[in-house]
Amino acid sequence: MNKYILPILIAGTFLGGCTPESDQSQPKGSAEDLETMQQTHAVDENGSENHADIVLGVNKVLAKIKELDTNKDDNTDAKSLNANGKQIEEEWDKIEKKVEKSFPEDYKNIEESLYPLIAELKKAEPDVAKVNEWSNQTKAKLDLFRMKAGQ
Repeated sequence: MNKYILPILIAGTFLGGCTPESDQSQPKGSAEDLETMQQTHAVDENGSENHADIVLGVNKVLAKIKELDTNKDDNTDAKSLNANGKQIEEEWDKIEKKVEKSFPEDYKNIEESLYPLIAELKKAEPDVAKVNEWSNQTKAKLDLFRMKAGQ
């Protein structure tokens, strides 16, 4: 069963990027993730300005994860993966407190895959299969969250 999950996630990610623009208006991810994110929107004193900062930060984190995806393969050296992990962590740290304050449930949801991704990337010999798994999960959650925070 587990050996089928990674190929399905990879295929889903690839096919998700190949859909026409009209289909991309639908959020990607599980119904549970979407429901969690819809239910947990907290209003902040700074309103949309704070949310705009969050969306910008999420875009930067996503860009770093996508950069990781384009640069990694089975032959990628550990130093390169370690550097990518550090960059992802630095970008997340810039918005982490705002996300935690304004969207506490979404914060928990995102970090369930983001922290394991960063931890795997920091290892002396990161497991590329685990990096792929955590990367795909984190991207899906951040995409959903970006849509929610941008509303």
